[in-house]
Amino acid sequence: MTADMMRDQVRKLRDELSIARRLEWIRRGLYGSEKGAEKLQKGLASAGPQTNYDLNVEVGSDGSVKVIPPLGATNAPAH
Repeated sequence: MTADMMRDQVRKLRDELSIARRLEWIRRGLYGSEKGAEKLQKGLASAGPQTNYDLNVEVGSDGSVKVIPPLGATNAPAH
């Protein structure tokens, strides 16, 4: 198989993948008049019950994360 034939085959496979993705999006109702992010958020919101974790964190400008314990919490073990 020559390099040109390989390139053509890769191009054809990429095209088929793009078409398959679009068809899946259409089937799921994510492709159309609404913006994709809006549609995805609506889908996630109606996905079911969500757990609400009460977590306080500080995120530094370098990407570091520091968990802040709730007020009244101590690190001492229970006796």
